[in-house]
Amino acid sequence: MNSNFKVRSSYVHDTANKFLNNIAFTQPPIPVLSLIKQYAKLKWHADACEGFIYYDPFRRKKKYIVSIDKEMIKGRTNWTIAHELGHIILNHFIEFDIDNLNDEEHDILDREAEIFARELLMPREWVKSNCEHPLTISILAKLKNLFDVSWQAITYRLDELNIYSKDYVLSLHEARKIEKET
Repeated sequence: MNSNFKVRSSYVHDTANKFLNNIAFTQPPIPVLSLIKQYAKLKWHADACEGFIYYDPFRRKKKYIVSIDKEMIKGRTNWTIAHELGHIILNHFIEFDIDNLNDEEHDILDREAEIFARELLMPREWVKSNCEHPLTISILAKLKNLFDVSWQAITYRLDELNIYSKDYVLSLHEARKIEKET
């Protein structure tokens, strides 16, 4: 593996922000389904391993084909589509010889696509301005629905932004679960 091959966090963050500015959306949710259709042919499958992307340089139009598991919940589907869109916008198939990368190099590109997805779907300032304090399960649900992401995605984003720790958010879920059982 090339020792210079590492996650380009700043580049990905900047690229996602530029993309967000170019599409001119100023509030959530980001319509990733309509966005991906501008760049790729979308196929829905049962059990598509969540989602994957294929690049065909010989196709005249829409050289990317994105397959998505039609059974996923919507928030997870949006994340998966944003992830695959990240691979496209970050030019992973153009800049890298995807078929000849090792597992670790593939993982690096996947991590870049994950960073792109979170920056696109839940930009820092949007999350901060929409998060009410103190956090409750109903506020967390409101954020999840506002950004149209999964529980896990909003939990990790709040933790990453140092707004609320993952452990704290998980404790809210646990308290709610115990409350329902009694």
